[in-house]
Amino acid sequence: MKTKLKQTNGITLIALIITIIILLILAMVSIRILMNEGIIKHAQNAANEYQRVRAEEIEKIDITQEHIAQYYKDDSDLEVLKKYFIGKKTNDLIKENGFIDDETTIGSGQKLKQLTGGIWAFDPNGAMYFWSYVTYNEKDCYRLSTDIYTSKITNVEYVYTPKGEEGKKYKHTVNGQEEEWICIYDNGDTVQLVSPNTIGQITLGTNDVDQAIYNYNNVIHILNKFCRDTLNDETARCIGSNPEDPDNDEAETYISDDLAIWYNGEYNNKGKKGNQIFEKDFVRMAYHGLIPSNEGYFIAAREVSSSGYVSFDSMFVMKDFGWIAGDWMLWSVSEKEVKGNEKPVGGVRAIVTVEK
Repeated sequence: MKTKLKQTNGITLIALIITIIILLILAMVSIRILMNEGIIKHAQNAANEYQRVRAEEIEKIDITQEHIAQYYKDDSDLEVLKKYFIGKKTNDLIKENGFIDDETTIGSGQKLKQLTGGIWAFDPNGAMYFWSYVTYNEKDCYRLSTDIYTSKITNVEYVYTPKGEEGKKYKHTVNGQEEEWICIYDNGDTVQLVSPNTIGQITLGTNDVDQAIYNYNNVIHILNKFCRDTLNDETARCIGSNPEDPDNDEAETYISDDLAIWYNGEYNNKGKKGNQIFEKDFVRMAYHGLIPSNEGYFIAAREVSSSGYVSFDSMFVMKDFGWIAGDWMLWSVSEKEVKGNEKPVGGVRAIVTVEK
């Protein structure tokens, strides 16, 4: 009887221990399941939140793009550029290197690119201006006019789109030596090619006032003749002259209240006004990256400036900047003196016409 009781008690203890172990195992499994379910739920919630935020951001981007597209909707490229540039200061647009960022896009995503070179000069009436140039849609070229006193862009104008073989290199023989000249005008059967560098130097300066006045008034003819004689080519002309009629120089004479008073008006009507035909060549050269040269060089153009005295200048492309400026005064008139300037000496670049 005692033995049976011992057996019964023993079996009950083992069963209890096994039961406890099973319960512990079940508890651990349950905890793990609960924990896993929490992690999954948390992950799912995070994924849902990400999708929600992403959807909101895409909506914002779509709204912004829609507004941009609506702003420029139905505008020509010129109108798009006017809306973007006019009224802005150039310093707010350019980077430290002095150029607009090449990655700038406007309108429907078309890229802007600023060209090397600019024109800092006076118009025929003596008002100062600065012109710079940009390409838009990787094709068309536009002029930006900047007010030098406010640094604000006041106008945008279309000026050039290359055609035919413009920009193409041609083998051209100069005095027995073959060089690569670049086409900047495609006229159909013929092309006009520009020299890669200067073809020589010329002295326009003199202290002789009468000679200085003559050189100034006839600078286009003088520079064209220098090109023809140097290259022994009757089609040659100097950069800046009229591409259709190089020796055409029908500028009016310059008059001012000061000149009418000084020296009893002797030098009023004595010098010609400036001219701006040179921009045709300059824009094409800037577009095709041809402004830089081995040295600074004259172009066949004049300008007049007035600030306490009247200066009659020859136009010149500065080597370091690629800017055109009336850097070389040929003669000047003030209340105290009339003088010529012996310093103007510089290179000349030529353009020739050849058959295709």
